[in-house]
Amino acid sequence: MTGYWYSFSDYVEGGMSTLSFPVQQGNEYSGESYDVVVDACGGMCGTIKLSNAISTPWVGLGIMLAEEDSTADVSAWGGICVTYASEYPVNVYLNVDVGGIDTISNVSPFMTYPMITLPKTVTNAPTLKKMLEPDAAITRCAKWSDFKVSAWAEYNAAKLSKVYSGEEAAKAIKAITFVFMGNSDGSGDFNIVGISTYDENLPQWRDGGVNEQDVGLITDDSDSLTCLWKGLNGSGIVNTGYNDRDEFVGMLYDYDASPEGAYSRIEFPAYPNPEYEPYMYEPVIMECNGFCGTMEFTLEKADYAASAVAFNIAEDTLTSCEGNTCYGTPKFADIKDWGGLCITYYSEKDAYLNVVVKDVPYENSPKASLPASGGLIEKCVAWDDFQPSVPNLGTAVSTIQFIVKSTENGDRNQFNIAGIGKYSTKGACSIPKTVY
Repeated sequence: MTGYWYSFSDYVEGGMSTLSFPVQQGNEYSGESYDVVVDACGGMCGTIKLSNAISTPWVGLGIMLAEEDSTADVSAWGGICVTYASEYPVNVYLNVDVGGIDTISNVSPFMTYPMITLPKTVTNAPTLKKMLEPDAAITRCAKWSDFKVSAWAEYNAAKLSKVYSGEEAAKAIKAITFVFMGNSDGSGDFNIVGISTYDENLPQWRDGGVNEQDVGLITDDSDSLTCLWKGLNGSGIVNTGYNDRDEFVGMLYDYDASPEGAYSRIEFPAYPNPEYEPYMYEPVIMECNGFCGTMEFTLEKADYAASAVAFNIAEDTLTSCEGNTCYGTPKFADIKDWGGLCITYYSEKDAYLNVVVKDVPYENSPKASLPASGGLIEKCVAWDDFQPSVPNLGTAVSTIQFIVKSTENGDRNQFNIAGIGKYSTKGACSIPKTVY
């Protein structure tokens, strides 16, 4: 039976999670065969449905590498490479015989096995990867030494016949298992497209969940004269030309632009750093390859709610601080030589650029409309095209704002700002599409 797939779930612990497949498994020789699934998917694919009947629901798939009551030595592989797509992180375990409590189908033993976690490849957020390659699988390679000893196994070492490192497990392995786990109800799809021996020339797994970017690694600066910021570079700071004045200058940030009686928030696909500091949004930008998320609008007593992403041109004059958050008045600066603005964005709803200028009431700020888009687009607007018209627009600007309004309570809007640049008739920021 070596080399064959099998599935298992938290049913053995009283759970109700399930793993379903797009076609009925089985063939003339065995009702457990997954050949028809692989033929239909071009891989081992299915749908995960987690049920919180237990605190940590899970389902899994495995490949037997040794006959029953025996083990195999696959150390010569050097490790494994997995090509996959998944809406859940994938825990990969090296199943070994730890003695006593070990069975191939039980949940508790896989807490004792060496493992790595492969990142999810698909999120509900409009990441650049999702927009440019929505169905693309990624490859991650891990050496046997990357598989870490289980902390649970170390703590319970007295109950086990042996605590295995990754290298030790590869010499006495029974199976490799792929486990999808969560903390609550949920569902998602996956496809394991290929598994091979370790290859140092393919994308590598990184410890701590930090992996190589999947989209558009920048290899040249051909647009460096026009592009002021692009999410692909991983920074959260727009190069305004005044960045030497204050570490917060150019920092992209979100805020609630709603009137009294309404409010908005942004649900991010990654957690910003908890402290208010100039790099707090970098986890979001690394996940999105841009500044992305889902805006949520709540109307109570107002006609509309508004959500915004903004950056300041020059330094703030601080007026007060509460905890890690400081408040101040952004200073005005001359950016007339930009000629206007280019923004590369995606938004399910109409948005607009708002330019905060000196001696102009905020409600009369010059604006430029950004139409809702079905994908990533770049729009460039010259200073003269902002309305209402302001003489010498650009000579005294404090803040640039990307704003979406909604008149519907409970409304949501997915968006991604991928590039910001100076006005150019040819566009300011190039967003390459990586070949996988």
